Amino acid sequence: MDRADDRYILFSRPLESPPDLLVAFAKRVAGRVDHVTGVDRLVRCARLPDAQPIVFLVDDESEASVSAITTIASLPDRPRMLAVGPATDVGCAIRAIQAGADAYYTEDETDRLFADLAGDRVAPTAPVGDDGDGVADDPFFDFVTQDAEIRRILEVGARVARSSAPILITGETGTGKEVLARGLHRASGRRGELVTENVAGVDDQLFSDTLFGHRRGSFTDAATNRAGLIERARGGTLFLDEIGDLSPASQVKLLRLIEDGTYYPIGADVPSVSRARIILATNQSFVDRVRSGAFRPDLFFRLTTFHFQLPPLRARRGDIPLLAEHFVRLAAGELCVEPPTLSPLTIGMLCDYDYPGNVRELSSLVTTLVSYGRDPRIDGGDVEQLAASLLQRNLDAGARSTPPVSFPPVLPSIDDLTDQLIDEALRRTDRNQSAAARLLGLSASAISKRLRRRGAAG
Repeated sequence: MDRADDRYILFSRPLESPPDLLVAFAKRVAGRVDHVTGVDRLVRCARLPDAQPIVFLVDDESEASVSAITTIASLPDRPRMLAVGPATDVGCAIRAIQAGADAYYTEDETDRLFADLAGDRVAPTAPVGDDGDGVADDPFFDFVTQDAEIRRILEVGARVARSSAPILITGETGTGKEVLARGLHRASGRRGELVTENVAGVDDQLFSDTLFGHRRGSFTDAATNRAGLIERARGGTLFLDEIGDLSPASQVKLLRLIEDGTYYPIGADVPSVSRARIILATNQSFVDRVRSGAFRPDLFFRLTTFHFQLPPLRARRGDIPLLAEHFVRLAAGELCVEPPTLSPLTIGMLCDYDYPGNVRELSSLVTTLVSYGRDPRIDGGDVEQLAASLLQRNLDAGARSTPPVSFPPVLPSIDDLTDQLIDEALRRTDRNQSAAARLLGLSASAISKRLRRRGAAG
């Protein structure tokens, strides 16, 4: 409920006509809103004792609003600042949050905005890195990082977590997409649970049954009504991982769920209403899939309201020592042993690797070291065999990701091309036939036979 003694400030750039949000405010708070368009007056209002909360209208022409947010953010004991902007422009949200706004709402979330202003929700989440009473105060406590880009992502994530708009997380396998989703759920203040589901390779029937549930008798084995994951996530967050391969029919259903919050359980004639926040993730390039026609452009644009692209571990090598020590402690705790120390040589070797599997791969490697280590110190000698394995995996990954080969105007024969590939593999491995065979996905005997046959022919 709105309190009778509350007043609110609405700030926007000068407008020819009152914005719809101002009209809505006037109706909702019975005229207890002051519309301000000048920064000087806004600063005077913000410096008053018990200054009222300020709502900023932000759009693609809103440099005045962003500048005003920055100005008020620098004031001591400044009032709460809430930004409202379009659901289709993530740039507006990022600019407002980076300027210092406490929360961001899309234009279709005014009910939640009014509830926040009335004090029906908990206080805004503190920025990542602020001092607090402990781990529980940081919703992203399990995201171990000192990287500036990651910390920027967490900072913006903490600010937009309370929005009901969908969030898209992209990044290579193992970069921490689910870890980020858990932090966003904690920061959202939602009382429901976080429900996760990997939908890679799921056909439309299974997708619908898993997410939306079914009605009794809707198919042969439907003996009873069954609620889907959407219902289980009521009041909480539904996290769908690997959505890049969704079928066209499933994409239509996901678009309806995100746009108007409705869905049809299998066999139902009347739509149900979702009360869950949706977070989605993929390791694929949506742009490429949209261009190829494999992914709906309208769904893509709807999903990118809030889009976080997590960098690969090789782009944040400064985090590797920190993460390695963290995983050593975790592995030692699980194995009930004293945490060993990592020598500088070991840290250097770990930092030199490119990690195709990113943080997940580093965790696995460190756990292996702790599991097989016998000394209280993990030194270079302990990782020689591991280093060789890392190098080979790196070579294999490099071979798989080699750009397309350029061919001359006159195409070589299959035999000539095979000989060229073998020669190049032998050159890269210093004439080691076994290693060359692994690079090409062949057996060593196959290469040996090919070389003998070629020698006999020559």
